[in-house]
Amino acid sequence: MKLTSLTVFVLVYLASLTSGVASTWRSSPPVSMDEQQVTTIRFMVARGYTIVDGQKRTLFIDYDKGVVVNLAKETGRCRQFSLLSSEQDAGFVTGQIKLFSELIFLEEGQPKGEDGQYSRYKVINAPRAMLLRGVTKATFAQYGVTFTPGVTTYNVDLEHVDFKELLALTEHNGSIGSGITPLIFQLDITHFLSRFGGVPVVKIEKARVVELYFAIYNAQSLRGMLAAQCVDL
Repeated sequence: MKLTSLTVFVLVYLASLTSGVASTWRSSPPVSMDEQQVTTIRFMVARGYTIVDGQKRTLFIDYDKGVVVNLAKETGRCRQFSLLSSEQDAGFVTGQIKLFSELIFLEEGQPKGEDGQYSRYKVINAPRAMLLRGVTKATFAQYGVTFTPGVTTYNVDLEHVDFKELLALTEHNGSIGSGITPLIFQLDITHFLSRFGGVPVVKIEKARVVELYFAIYNAQSLRGMLAAQCVDL
């Protein structure tokens, strides 16, 4: 098999990560882990709607209406963005969206000391943009979020009780309208469930550990949460 320069770069980059953070599970964080380093993200999922509630922001993603609202927790400011690609987007913007939407999924198998319930994946975000580091600033802003290239590790529960129902909801949400900008799927990672074959319970980025929680709601209740938080929209 002939290796491209991108393939070689990715393999070398991943090799540098193999001796990094050890396997981490929501039920069993490593003893050396500072509790302050562990944060949480909660995903409230409904047909046509997802709320992603993190440490610094809450995203209200309305797939039915094609909009996302970004609530900054520090300021309480709410900003609304379109989920849809615009015909008026400049060629540069369209190219950046495509560049930063690219993902490579690598399955690493079962971590040591764990039973067959769990698997581990590495997801390479914007692999081609990694090659631009040192040449240009490899970041892109969309929905009030800055996207950067890098590698994220996910620990996946293959026997999660809500997997099938979550998968059905997210497959519906991902199929609404062909014009949805694919960057949103990196923020609403419920769209990764079909690639993982399970539900991610932990993600690790640059030694930052994030516990992931998922719950199923009806869309009306989630829209009510938006109305309570962002009264001016």
